[in-house]
Amino acid sequence: MKASPISLLPELCIGCKLCEQDCPSGAIDIDSQKISNTCIACGHCVAICTTGALLFQSKPLLKLQAHDIKPENFISLSAHTRSIRNFTEQKISKEILENLISHLSHCPSSSNNRPIQITIVTDTAKIYAIEKETAHTLHALFTKITRPLPKFLFGLFLTTKEKRKLGYYKHSFDKKIKSGKNFITYNAPAIMFFHGKELKTQSIKADANIWASYTSLYAQTYGIGTCFNGFIVQADSRTKKIKAFANIPQEHSIAACLLLGYPNHTYTHETMRDIPPYQIV
Repeated sequence: MKASPISLLPELCIGCKLCEQDCPSGAIDIDSQKISNTCIACGHCVAICTTGALLFQSKPLLKLQAHDIKPENFISLSAHTRSIRNFTEQKISKEILENLISHLSHCPSSSNNRPIQITIVTDTAKIYAIEKETAHTLHALFTKITRPLPKFLFGLFLTTKEKRKLGYYKHSFDKKIKSGKNFITYNAPAIMFFHGKELKTQSIKADANIWASYTSLYAQTYGIGTCFNGFIVQADSRTKKIKAFANIPQEHSIAACLLLGYPNHTYTHETMRDIPPYQIV
């Protein structure tokens, strides 16, 4: 039977039962000083305990510091976070890359299993190989499904807008491949992969996209721009070479992918995207 990752230090417990009240899985019984294996390792009990009587995997406690981020500051950070497709040649230091990874310990997940692993590729030759393999794989796909018979069959299930999009991608890939430019990775100095084994009980894509979004925001504080890359994620399901180039286990799926680098341009105005339809009931 799996033991709880939370340990209780009875000598520090004052019996306030805040941890017991806040535990979402009802795993804590302060009267008996026991924590059951129904614990989901969310860490709420460790965070709420005022005396430090609970530890997560015996790790040292870190005191939360008050933040001074106001709503307008966060709006400004979000507005500055753009999809960057034009990077300088400046490399990102190993220290900053490790800080981006360390920050993921603060990110929530769709479940507390946290099955995602991180791989960051900085080798220029490997990034170029990923670029070419992705472009080749998707170009072959778009060529195949836009031929008369497949196009007709797919057309039975696609909307007019989706059919136009496939045609656009085929034409766009033809043009960009002939240009010889890197239009998948945009010469980014680093690619961050979020990957793991597919689980029947949860979608690893949910966790990957949460973590990638947090990383995208945090990277801005270092002056680093990011771009979510769906092309590489899509190509991964059709070729084994991308994982091989990135040294990712073949039994894993790439659930999300971020290009990382220093932006070559400065943006001075917000992009006023439409607010999605909403209701408050």
